[in-house]
Amino acid sequence: MNAGVGRKRKTQTERKHEAEEALMDAACKLICERGAVRFSLAEVGALAGYSRGLVNHHFGTKEALIQRLSERLFRDAVRRPRPDTQANALENILAIFDDMLTRARPDNERLKARLVIWTAAMSSPEVQAIAADADRQIRAVFERRLREGQADRSIRHDVDPTAQAVQMLGLYRGVCMQMFIAPEILTAAVRAEIAQTLRSSISA
Repeated sequence: MNAGVGRKRKTQTERKHEAEEALMDAACKLICERGAVRFSLAEVGALAGYSRGLVNHHFGTKEALIQRLSERLFRDAVRRPRPDTQANALENILAIFDDMLTRARPDNERLKARLVIWTAAMSSPEVQAIAADADRQIRAVFERRLREGQADRSIRHDVDPTAQAVQMLGLYRGVCMQMFIAPEILTAAVRAEIAQTLRSSISA
């Protein structure tokens, strides 16, 4: 019996998505090992099991690859299941933040890549533009949730959502940097203290 009988062939779109995910996973690994810019498209292709030509076809340049990877990494930072419809916006934003911290572990390669990109942004204008755009996306999520909280009156009306979003991103980044240096510091007690501090500062 033909083993291929009954097996659904992947569509061109599925194959393209699969290849791009594999290439970005390879780029993520190289960024963690070498830094945000010290790798080549050929190395990305080789690690993913594809040719450099395919990497060029999908991304064109290394900067475009880093851009796409950065978008995926930072989108992953604030991913969360659908908000609890029974909870107010304050509880949902605290849950999002705690979920982000819960996933902050030394073996989280995507988080490490984000931190490497953030660090490289201080000395590389190209990476700085990419990281700045990603930061805006994360702050926008926080800011939207904060405004929702002001609308349902679970968050104080005098809280500045834009300024608070900057503070929340800075807190998250600082805690994650400390965690990679000393993994033992990010305990349940620390997460609870952070949640209480946020609650106290923005709760109506």
